[in-house]
Amino acid sequence: MALNVVNQLGEWNPQVFRELKGRLKPRNVLITVAISLVSQLLLLMSFASQLPVVEHELKGDHWNRYCTGSAKRYSSNCVPDGLGGFEINWQLWWQDVFIWLSLIGIFALLVVGTYMLLSDLSKEESRGTLNFLRLTPQSSPSILGGKLLGVPILLYITIGLALPLHLCSSVAGNIPMGKMLCFYIVMASSCLCFYSLALLFGLVSRKLSSFQPWLGSGAVLMFLIIMTNVLHHPYHNYYPADWLMLFHPGILLPYLIDAHSLDPTDVYEKGDYLAGLLWFNIPVTAHAWSWTGLTVFNNALWSYWAWQGLQRCFHNPSANIFSKQQSYLITACFELMIVGFSLYHDLDYPQDSWENLQILLVFNLIFFLGLIAALSPHRQTLQDWARYRHQQPKSQRKDLLKDLLWGEKSPAL
Repeated sequence: MALNVVNQLGEWNPQVFRELKGRLKPRNVLITVAISLVSQLLLLMSFASQLPVVEHELKGDHWNRYCTGSAKRYSSNCVPDGLGGFEINWQLWWQDVFIWLSLIGIFALLVVGTYMLLSDLSKEESRGTLNFLRLTPQSSPSILGGKLLGVPILLYITIGLALPLHLCSSVAGNIPMGKMLCFYIVMASSCLCFYSLALLFGLVSRKLSSFQPWLGSGAVLMFLIIMTNVLHHPYHNYYPADWLMLFHPGILLPYLIDAHSLDPTDVYEKGDYLAGLLWFNIPVTAHAWSWTGLTVFNNALWSYWAWQGLQRCFHNPSANIFSKQQSYLITACFELMIVGFSLYHDLDYPQDSWENLQILLVFNLIFFLGLIAALSPHRQTLQDWARYRHQQPKSQRKDLLKDLLWGEKSPAL
């Protein structure tokens, strides 16, 4: 039975079979299982140590975050339960466990997964086996999709072993299962987006060699840290930069927790920041399902364009990442997503419109510089285009403007 499954997997995608065969060694699997289980145990022990203990308390009023008495800033007054202990707000305790498990999972999947993919591509390139894969009859989606599924398999096992605790903490924390499903969908779409962009970055930055995985995963880590801190911001900005929040799966966490049982000054504050965000003046953050839909759409959109670039660059590393026709569509998609967050106009603060325009110009400048780099042919190709274009007969020569707008060998405008 197991042999048939392995054979079917090899026939379906040989690259997945190759990656799994090289990584699912008994020793690696045992270490992965141990790391996952021990990490979960340490997390539970850490939160258990924060519960109030009668023997360690001084006389007088006792305050603790997980007590059920009157609240005071970050803690509550502890009320005796008549059994020698205190009444505990277990719902709040489990919600805190859930939030930390979610954040650890987000950072692990996106940062470690990005590092593993980039490191694998770097090793394949240095050993020369990547060129061998290019010569196989497999398509680029089959090969790269196999890497996306197989390279982080040990990471997937680690996260999979934590799912039971994650689900139990959500049930004990009174988190609706429908919103949990939204969170998992957003998490899956974010992994697809980040991993696809990581593969594309790995193919176009071959000269970075062993520094490649550190640079890519470090950039993802810094992005997640900054966006996680933004989640604590108590006010919405209505800036185009709000678009970046769509790439952080943790944006859904405020929808999952019960705001009535959590101290909003200590954990996550949904407050005005999420409730007030508008996209083309549509309150997309008013409901979890609408925000989930926009986030998944954004991740799917950039995953699609990443795979378009992967298909062009994998079998022909010297090719431009995108064609000029594709670049116009990418620009339209970029403007669609970012302009939607910059249309809000407050009559009481007219300077906000000017600030939005400035930020929008900065984002467009960065985007266009990156697009120029992605569209620019190699120097020799440009020289050949400039030299031989005039030697073609007029009947075969393309119009200069059309050639500049659509030709892949012409300079990027």
